[in-house]
Amino acid sequence: MPQVDCGVFLSRAEGWNLELLELMACGKHVIATDYSGHSQFCDKNNSLLVDIEEKEKAIDNKWFFGEGRWAKLGEKQIKQASYYMSMIHRTKKDGRLAQNELTKSVIETANKFSWENTAKEIVNALA
Repeated sequence: MPQVDCGVFLSRAEGWNLELLELMACGKHVIATDYSGHSQFCDKNNSLLVDIEEKEKAIDNKWFFGEGRWAKLGEKQIKQASYYMSMIHRTKKDGRLAQNELTKSVIETANKFSWENTAKEIVNALA
């Protein structure tokens, strides 16, 4: 993870995505869909968000057979993600890509989901 410049996480219905949060904690740039589990810790202050405007039947013919709905990843979302990727690439090529400029917000977000904080939340819930 420390070797990458940016993580790209386009998801139709992600429940958590720990890898995304781990990259954020490393101060890396992330591109993520503004939907589902991502929205629990990704926001405009710490991520480059891909807008989700529609939902479609959830069909992957393995786990989902149309009984639910998930985010539609269409041409607009691909173009938005591509734009963000190009922006990160240009910034790196120009020698201006540093840690995520939003690192303070990213670290604060990651700290909310640390093992220590998780343990505290569990103890509080059981008390």
